[in-house]
Amino acid sequence: MRLLLLTTLFVLPVIFIEANNTTRKKTTIMEQYKDDSLAIITPLNDYFKGIYEGDTALLGSTFQPGTAGSSSTK
Repeated sequence: MRLLLLTTLFVLPVIFIEANNTTRKKTTIMEQYKDDSLAIITPLNDYFKGIYEGDTALLGSTFQPGTAGSSSTK
């Protein structure tokens, strides 16, 4: 009986600590997902807004410098 009580007292805190660490990791992953999503959505919104409004500067800003479609002129 003592062994069971001592085992329970030592094992339960470890389980709760692991559960809290898992929750923190999920929050970090979700924050990273949000940042990654914004990094993708922002240029796409600028691209389609540039096409819709005919704004070549905004459209050109969505491309990497030196690529076809960028705002550099030759």
